[in-house]
Amino acid sequence: HGMKGTPYIYQGEELGMTNVPFASPDDFTDIESRNVCAERRAAGYAEADILASLQAKARDNARTPMQWNATAQAGFT
Repeated sequence: HGMKGTPYIYQGEELGMTNVPFASPDDFTDIESRNVCAERRAAGYAEADILASLQAKARDNARTPMQWNATAQAGFT
């Protein structure tokens, strides 16, 4: 018998995690982010604009360790 229920995948924002402050578009490792970066560079976008876009929406933000701390609820409320 399999387990019943609905599986959930948490990507961090549901728990109040903050995005990682990557310093450069080249710091992102996700293939989608790398493709967007290459496309925007080819289109003449400014590096600061590419970085800002990736910082806001890239999937790498959800691929970081949980931001636990010693405060109440381990920092998540």
